[in-house]
Amino acid sequence: MKFKSILSLLLLICAVFGCKMFSGLMKQSGTILIIEVEGDKLTQENAMEQTVSVLQKRLYAFGANSDVAKISENRIEVKIYGVENPERIKKLLISQSRLEMCKVITAPNPAPVQTFPTKEAAIQSLGKEIPANRKILKYNPVEERAEQWIIIETPSIVNGSHLRDASAVSRTGNENDYQISFLLNPEGAQTFGEWTAKNINNYIAVILNDEIKSVAFIKSQITDAGEISGKFTKQTAEDLALVLRSGYLDAKLTFIEEKTFGK
Repeated sequence: MKFKSILSLLLLICAVFGCKMFSGLMKQSGTILIIEVEGDKLTQENAMEQTVSVLQKRLYAFGANSDVAKISENRIEVKIYGVENPERIKKLLISQSRLEMCKVITAPNPAPVQTFPTKEAAIQSLGKEIPANRKILKYNPVEERAEQWIIIETPSIVNGSHLRDASAVSRTGNENDYQISFLLNPEGAQTFGEWTAKNINNYIAVILNDEIKSVAFIKSQITDAGEISGKFTKQTAEDLALVLRSGYLDAKLTFIEEKTFGK
């Protein structure tokens, strides 16, 4: 028994020091990214704090060994160790993925959603000027059809800041037929539930980065769940879900410099 205890202790020591040695080797090489942060509605200081936090969450969710630090008033340094696919991580880092759900300006169901063949035609229907609480966005429900335009109401009912979780799902098992299912936090669920209860038979648009992904009519009250459709690939859906659940990013990010170290 004594021999077994000593052997177990030696194995534990080797495992611990081995892990530390491996971690040390991993941190000897990698990629450094310098990212410029441009705040929008937030102050620049708050935008920086928010961006550092969101990027840390994205890298952690991806499983990347990394450090994120503010190096100036508008720049962040991201150091990624031993990464095998830097291009995929770079895309994840700067993605804004602005999710919004907005009311569609159209007659209630069962009338079809009113669409316009051009943006100019949509503007004409509003009286030649776009009111402050309206926005015109492109909508292509079927790939083969010509592009269409829809008028939506702003501000959004809920947006990405109200997300609690997001995940990639496929109901067909097809590699190129994935959607993103999402859940709203308590604040978002309450707001969305109250709005949908008052807008049964009206239409709502799910918008990602100013592109309408889907339009649906409200059959009954909805509280905390929704879906982004669009026939995403498995990897694209998983990456988008990761970005969405890592936190809402209101700032614009731009890569300024990229370099490797220890190679």
